[in-house]
Amino acid sequence: MCVRATELVENGDTFRFNDHVVVEMLFGVPDEKRTGRLVQVRKNCGQFGSHVYLIRLRDGELKTFENVMIRHANDKQFEKNFYINNGRNPPIVPEQEKDETDTENIEYTICDKWPETGFVIEKPKQPETPGVCAFAISISKSDKY
Repeated sequence: MCVRATELVENGDTFRFNDHVVVEMLFGVPDEKRTGRLVQVRKNCGQFGSHVYLIRLRDGELKTFENVMIRHANDKQFEKNFYINNGRNPPIVPEQEKDETDTENIEYTICDKWPETGFVIEKPKQPETPGVCAFAISISKSDKY
């Protein structure tokens, strides 16, 4: 008999199937493309060993995120500390109904590969996403200083 995890605990927060979440540490992505219902977590197979989160967006699209942080949509303390105290506006997160097709008992795939059933997948079938170092450092020297 296979026992499936029904919750994920991260950074002191507990996440359950269909929780309304916001993806953070993701810059340049519109609010509507980073909020939704958390339907599956694949542990440690994302970039740099991060989790892969499958999230049902408000428009119905099922999207994957990795190498990010998630939080509950109603976490006002996070919004105050991360956004408001830094002079920024938090994302707009309207209420989102649950999608009737999402259940913990259906099989989810990523790009029609690596089928998995359940909420928290401890040992996913998919390989870890290779980490890509995609940044550059530029140093310039000014005669003024």
